[in-house]
Order: sequence, then C-alpha cells, then structure tokens
Amino acid sequence: MPKLSEIQVFDRLTERLEQLKSGKSFETRTLGKLLTETQLTELEAEIVSGKAVGRSVHASQTAFIEQVVNAMKADLNNIADRMLERVEIDSAKVFMKAFSEAKADNKNAEAEANAALTRRGFRREDGVDHSTKLDERYEQIHAMEQRLRERLEAELSDAEREQLQHDRKVLADLEQKKVKPSK
Repeated sequence: MPKLSEIQVFDRLTERLEQLKSGKSFETRTLGKLLTETQLTELEAEIVSGKAVGRSVHASQTAFIEQVVNAMKADLNNIADRMLERVEIDSAKVFMKAFSEAKADNKNAEAEANAALTRRGFRREDGVDHSTKLDERYEQIHAMEQRLRERLEAELSDAEREQLQHDRKVLADLEQKKVKPSK
C-alpha cells in the first residue's frame, strides 16, 4: 500500500479527531498508519498516565490527537508558505527569461513576459484577468444578438410572427416536459 502524504495524514487525523469529539471511539492500533512510531509510543504513554489519574482512554486519545493535529497544522502552514515562495520564484524566473528574450529581439517585453506567464499557468504581472474580459465580451455579444433579434422580429410579416410565436410555445412546452426535440 502506498505511503500517505502529509496532507492525507492530516485529513485523516482531523477526521479521527472529529470522531472522538462527537463521542465515537476507535482502537488505538488504527492510528498505526497515521502516526509515527514515536507518536504511537507517546500516545500509549499518555493513555497509561491518563488511566493512572482516572482519565478515560477516549479523553487521552482526544487530547493527544488534538496536539498532533495542531502541530501538523503549523507544519502544513510552513510547507504551504515554502510552496508559495517556490511558485513566486518560478513565476519570476519565467517572467524575467521571457522579458529579457523579448527585449533582445526588440519586441514588447512586458507583453511577451505576461504571455509567457499565462502559458505556464501563472498569474500575470500586469494584473489583467482575461477570463473577466471574455465574460464582458460575451455579455456584449449577447446584447448585440438580442438587439439584432428584436430588429429582425419587428420586420417580420404577420404570418412569420405567428409562426415564431407558435415555435416558441412548442419549445416552451417541450422544455416543461423536459423532452429534447429531435434533430
């Protein structure tokens, strides 16, 4: 069986902690894949010392796993920070390489560098979000189509207008019945 990643271990320990907090209990041995040997030994010692002072196994498990989860949160935050730094460094390398190549070729260096960032999946340095621009463009196209549709409908003869209304009614009825028209 493949080894679990830190994130998977964290998720599963968090699930176990939620189970313990909701009153469900489980065997300590089920934590074997989630905790290191040292942590398992510490948990067993915690349970034994908890029994000595009259604390239940459930309370000892809950307290220990909560400590482990909190420690893992800090570790995962550090990992996330390092990954973010790595992404920033990689994006800066991509930007600078494309920028210098474009400058050497007498091209628009900033545009070329931002295009390279987009191709590599990084956020652009100029802050332009093309998905927003596309949404705006689709809205403009939709409004233009609607105006054109209205103008064409105004030019229809009475018979054509009646046929259009009939077709719309049939399509609406089909939509209500959730029947797709055949092609």
